[in-house]
Amino acid sequence: TNLTRNATKQPVTEYSFLSTVQANKTYFHRREIEGADTARILQQLIDWPSTQQFKEIVAGNQLRNCDTTVDDINRAEALYGPQLPMLKGKTVRKRTEHTKHRARVPIPSPILEQHPEVRLFMDYFFVNGRPFLHTLSDLIDFRTAQACKGVGKTECRNHLDEIINKYESRGFKITNYHGDNGFTHLENHILPATMHICAAGEHVPEIERSIRTTKERVRCTVHSMPYRRLPTIMMKHIVLNATYWLNAFASKNGVSNTLSPSSIVLGTPRPDCRHLKLRTGVYVQLYVGTTNSTKARTVGAVALRKSNESGGYYFMSLKTGRELPG
Repeated sequence: TNLTRNATKQPVTEYSFLSTVQANKTYFHRREIEGADTARILQQLIDWPSTQQFKEIVAGNQLRNCDTTVDDINRAEALYGPQLPMLKGKTVRKRTEHTKHRARVPIPSPILEQHPEVRLFMDYFFVNGRPFLHTLSDLIDFRTAQACKGVGKTECRNHLDEIINKYESRGFKITNYHGDNGFTHLENHILPATMHICAAGEHVPEIERSIRTTKERVRCTVHSMPYRRLPTIMMKHIVLNATYWLNAFASKNGVSNTLSPSSIVLGTPRPDCRHLKLRTGVYVQLYVGTTNSTKARTVGAVALRKSNESGGYYFMSLKTGRELPG
């Protein structure tokens, strides 16, 4: 169990459903488990001292006729993690770290000189019935996945404008678009660029291969979690997370073997291992604020994905089912 922070600098406590209490118990003798259970009950009976204070009380023989030992307390922590009532009743906001200025990664001049014009492949794919607008740039190999409400023309154009702005902000110009006949409505919208529509019943092979790769990553994540069903918000973030990591490392088919697609198009730095603290789907207790009432200071939530390059995360509240501020 460890403490980390989300994008609003709120502490969370991570629990892994993949490492269950029942599995943990297989590593201890029956008497050791009974001692750990007794320690948990005793901590409640003496009105929830902190775990460190509880150890000092036991080690200092401040309780008469007490059979609980410090080892029992340590085993209880190993078996069950922190006491949930203590998280809900005692958690406070941690001191935040100063956010360091992170300059955007510059694009080497040869890349812009040799590849100023970009070909963009596009198509929709569906995950559990929800559409995603997927694009892939030739040579740069930068992917996007936009969660859509449908496949309507207005929404498609709005998402495409966002994608175009990302490329143009870094000096690239999209001159050719490739899609199936579901994108014919974009021909006038993208002028003076050219829209290439493939034959009826056919698909653009480059984007089809990219969709396959993305879905493979999504499928791996889904099967790494113990849940039988996943809400729509979780599936959305799993897809976005797969796209993020596909863009995070240099592509063997790209214009650079050192810069990742996201560094080229977005200017983001290389991922920092120190900020990789929560796996998608883990249960956490997320700090939601301190009040003078008896309301809980934490709420049960599920980690979704990283929200920024400073170690922030998105969460899904188990109380409301909504995405928590990230």
